[in-house]
Amino acid sequence: MWPREELLPGFRAVIEEYMGLMGNVAAKFLSLVAEAIGLPPDSFDQFFEPKDSRWKQQHKLKIVKYPDVADLPAGATTQGVGPHKGSPTPLKRMLILDSMLSSYLLQVTDHRGLQVQNGDGEWIDCPPVRGTVVVALGQGMESITQGICTSTTHRVISPPAGQGARYSIPFFQGVGLDAQFEAMSVPDEIRTRLLKGKKASDVEFTFTKDAGYNCLGEAIFMNRV
Repeated sequence: MWPREELLPGFRAVIEEYMGLMGNVAAKFLSLVAEAIGLPPDSFDQFFEPKDSRWKQQHKLKIVKYPDVADLPAGATTQGVGPHKGSPTPLKRMLILDSMLSSYLLQVTDHRGLQVQNGDGEWIDCPPVRGTVVVALGQGMESITQGICTSTTHRVISPPAGQGARYSIPFFQGVGLDAQFEAMSVPDEIRTRLLKGKKASDVEFTFTKDAGYNCLGEAIFMNRV
């Protein structure tokens, strides 16, 4: 559903153009990831439907407002978004969209608020930089690379009183709903080097072979149910 054109002139056209451009950026990024872990650049293509397919992947986009805490009603929580890496507990159902292969966040306003967790468990500010997007890997990526490409744990802190609302636009790369999330054959030498010192992967159940689902679309449907 779209706002009426007279209320927001050009809105739909701009959003659809942006999603098309970001879909191309996401595909190119995956080809670079594949090369970085010793695979052919087209290795991730198996998780996407052909462009002429009726059931091609569904990219998703949200326009998010984090209100200034002074503008919240009495008793409302001041938490922006709690720590998650795709589909956390207890927010698993709400944040399933992060679970795909990659996402790209455009931080519209100059507020700080987005934080990412490093390997030592410390929270690091990710301040807005004009002309850039923040890239986060999803749990689907972590699963099919067997933990080599780790899903990014992140959170959002609401703007303090007096700073105004924070806006951000996350783009979530979709995949083919018939895709089978099989592990990729990363070369042993690269696997050993990149996994050295890493904790075992704890990706959420949607992307495990033991979950009993036949394809990604079925897993997402049952997850939401």
